[in-house]
Amino acid sequence: FTPKTTQTYIIAVDNGLASGSKPFSMRVTRLKAKPDNDTCATATSIPMSNGQGTIMGDTSTATNALSLGKCGLSSTLGPDLFYSVNFTAGKRYEIMVLPSQGKVSGTPSIQGFDPLFYLLSSCSPVSCKAGRNGTYNGYTEKLVYPAPKSGKYIIGVDSKSIYAQGKGRFMVRVRELTTPTNDTCAKAAKLTLTAGVAQVSGDTSGATMTMSPSGSCKGKGTTGPDLFYALNLM
Repeated sequence: FTPKTTQTYIIAVDNGLASGSKPFSMRVTRLKAKPDNDTCATATSIPMSNGQGTIMGDTSTATNALSLGKCGLSSTLGPDLFYSVNFTAGKRYEIMVLPSQGKVSGTPSIQGFDPLFYLLSSCSPVSCKAGRNGTYNGYTEKLVYPAPKSGKYIIGVDSKSIYAQGKGRFMVRVRELTTPTNDTCAKAAKLTLTAGVAQVSGDTSGATMTMSPSGSCKGKGTTGPDLFYALNLM
């Protein structure tokens, strides 16, 4: 409840039954002021350094400023906070929202803050470019976005619930992805056998999906990012 004027308010405790008289307790708590970035128009800028930036947030005292029924999201009824970041056209960015004491994998749970997020290019009118809500309570939400235009984008951290699991503390991380040179088959990295062994470390975080095999090479789940390596055999 947010009072519009300073005055005395009356709280009535009642019951629908004449025989419903019983002892009870009551508590009134004054909540902290809502965060400055409680609306899209007042989004907090995420400080970026060397292509990445992180910021902490807490929706416990935020309100539901934006109800978004698109971008692949069925509901955004929970409290939301907003963050701005500048993207460069042609670059790819990884956006991650990690709830406090959250996890990336493990046993599904019904406990903990269950955030979702969406990416906007405009607050008014609202122009949603992407949304993510694909994991369980307490798990990290993440997506990779290829920026088609340079400019400011808004990240809205939200939830679909007005109850306990719909609010809480979290971290937002944004980082610019660098596409590996061996992201295509034509530019496969060469491996050399030493004492009969070739070993390499890789990371597909910045890679794209450039090939979906068919025929005898067709396998299940080949729609993810890929990297390529070449090896001379005899």
